[in-house]
Amino acid sequence: MKKIILVPVIHAEGSTSDTIDALINTTPEFQDVNSERKRLWSLIHERVFQLDLDPTKTKLFMDGNTEEIKPEDPRLILFSSLQREELKKHITQTMGYGEGEINLAIGILAQGIPLLKTEEPENVKEAGRLVVELALELNEVAQSEDEYVEEERVLRVGDMLRQLDNLAIQRDQDIIRNVNEQLNDGETGILVLGASHRVWDKFGKEIEVEFLDPELKRLVAETETANKTSFERFQAFMEAPEGGLENKG
Repeated sequence: MKKIILVPVIHAEGSTSDTIDALINTTPEFQDVNSERKRLWSLIHERVFQLDLDPTKTKLFMDGNTEEIKPEDPRLILFSSLQREELKKHITQTMGYGEGEINLAIGILAQGIPLLKTEEPENVKEAGRLVVELALELNEVAQSEDEYVEEERVLRVGDMLRQLDNLAIQRDQDIIRNVNEQLNDGETGILVLGASHRVWDKFGKEIEVEFLDPELKRLVAETETANKTSFERFQAFMEAPEGGLENKG
């Protein structure tokens, strides 16, 4: 049987993921993470590296990763500080990861565990493009002195969110397919995912899925908005009696 250890993470400081917010607010050891996002990453690293992993039967998968990096990569052989910085630069440029993901990937690779292709490049690039476009649009709204936001702009934001939701579905399907195809019977996959991905209940019966921490599974499954799309959350925001893009005053 195949096994997956699921590691939900925050990809960037300032994440507003409902799942992570629930984790912060309800788990005692994470109470101060809201102002110390790096501490959460430190705890993730600690728990991952406490796992008893057989390098010959373990594979690493990370959302956003579109290529394979093997432990015998020349940048890892001597593992000097110079090579470490070169590998960090490579991972940052090709996958857009932050410090937390980079250190986790490098640490696991150093144990002889390969990082395998997890997503398709075209979908990752398109999602990145939409996120940047959406951020620019929302920044213009924030900088505007107008009391109301024109309907055309609201519709654009809604359309971008719908596109991101559709891409999220496709990306989750890519992740499930790539993990299933590359993980062999008797092997364990470490699957590092941003909390917006929902794949834990979509693998077949031939794959056992286990969360890095049992509490994470409960929080992810029970978070009120876990099953809502970005567009549905946007609609709820727009319909709120206070705030929303339609009334900035």
